[in-house]
Amino acid sequence: MTLSGRRLDPLWLAAPGLLLLLGLLIGPVLQLLAVSLDDPDGGGFTLAAYQRAFGVRVYIRVISNTFVIALQVMACCLVLGYPLAYWLSTLPKRRQRMMSLLVLLPFWTSALVKTYGPPRLQAISRPGLISLRQRIRSQGTALAKMEIRASRSS
Repeated sequence: MTLSGRRLDPLWLAAPGLLLLLGLLIGPVLQLLAVSLDDPDGGGFTLAAYQRAFGVRVYIRVISNTFVIALQVMACCLVLGYPLAYWLSTLPKRRQRMMSLLVLLPFWTSALVKTYGPPRLQAISRPGLISLRQRIRSQGTALAKMEIRASRSS
């Protein structure tokens, strides 16, 4: 398929993802917007929900604080991310892969902690590793005392 000499294959490959994006993200957001503009009493168009949200000083402070933090995070990501990406692009391919791995490694730690952390914490919190070690130590000393008594008596 062509459109003025261009191939449309990549565009058609993006269609399923775009449909998912439309159905699972944009659709619900538009529904939420419609519900927020709907008058529950009369069924017409109203901005009462937005007047209520922006009329209370606490809500305004929370919303402005959220946007300030978002802008600060965005600025930090731009200041740190673009120079790092440029530096990575100048490296040879082998070092580029290794450095990319080191850059991405911190993002995986959260998944690793979530996957492997809870069983370890449960083992420690219940009668687990620490108490098992203490039991083995106390039983070991008890066994040693019994062996000493047995050797003395014989």
